[in-house]
Amino acid sequence: MSYFQLISKTALILCVLVMVFSCSNESKKFIPDVSHIKVDSEVHRFDKAFFGLNPLDLDGEINKLSEKYPALSEIYFNQIMVLDNNPTLNTEMMGQMLQDTFIQNLNVRIQNIFPSFETLKEDFNETFQYLKYYFPERDIPDLYTLFTEFGFHTFIFSDENGKDAIGISLELFLGENFPYENYVGNDPAFSSYMKRAFNKDHLIKKSMDVLISDIMPPASQNNLLDAMIYNGKQLYLLDKLMPHAADTVKFEYSLPQWTWVNENEHGIYSHLVHEELLYESDQFKYSKLVKPSPHSPGMPPEAPGKTANFIGFKIVESFMKRNPELNLQDLIAINDSQEIFSKARYKPRYQ
Repeated sequence: MSYFQLISKTALILCVLVMVFSCSNESKKFIPDVSHIKVDSEVHRFDKAFFGLNPLDLDGEINKLSEKYPALSEIYFNQIMVLDNNPTLNTEMMGQMLQDTFIQNLNVRIQNIFPSFETLKEDFNETFQYLKYYFPERDIPDLYTLFTEFGFHTFIFSDENGKDAIGISLELFLGENFPYENYVGNDPAFSSYMKRAFNKDHLIKKSMDVLISDIMPPASQNNLLDAMIYNGKQLYLLDKLMPHAADTVKFEYSLPQWTWVNENEHGIYSHLVHEELLYESDQFKYSKLVKPSPHSPGMPPEAPGKTANFIGFKIVESFMKRNPELNLQDLIAINDSQEIFSKARYKPRYQ
């Protein structure tokens, strides 16, 4: 029997009554006042500086750029944009790339969509206010916009002063309708279900993803429960740092997908339990439940990928509600997913 079938009319009425009672007694999500916290992240348009390099004197131009941005230039020119092991040939190939009409047109598109970063900077600063509220010891990262030839969405690094900084590849936020296939071919990383998040709306979210990964130490993931609780903790932190962002952005779901997972929370969890997947250790059997994929196997066609992460978030959310004395640092420090799962006493919702 499918766990996603409609429940009986009697059961539905009972569940509605329970939901109404529960909702009337459930406190709203706490969003702290951060208006008094002063932050000012600086934006560096490294992409404009890169495309402004003179191909006829590339060695000299790169040296000048390296003097201005020593930490990022070391990463950018020696790791990201390395096209060949031969430094001389590498410089020549980079010069050819800068003169390539295809790449030049791409840069025009980038600059048309991101002529200024001021509005995004304001949104970043709001997010960084929440970062400073919950993690007062953390640096407020500076932002470096760049072009990585479709290599990275975002990444975190230390600048020349040892301060946190975030690199953002603007060519990967040009919108899901941008013809990426003209540049990358049939790379599965640019499938339609992935490209849906390649836009401005997801730029800050993906930047915070790498910051949260830096805040949260890696944890052993021996089974599905470990993976979904770890990912659920990351989503919980993201929700705290971006409380006003749309849930569709934070979970990278379309609106119909977000509606579906909410309406089928009980069915998703029942499927994981009854198919004995929670303690499954074979990643091949559960990877699409926690990693980007077009669909969650074993569920109806409407089910998106990463449904176990959604349940992981709900479990973590329940755990924190039942343990209000804990803060985010306490949550991060708990590496035992079974402890969180047991103490959460999670009860999936009917819709």
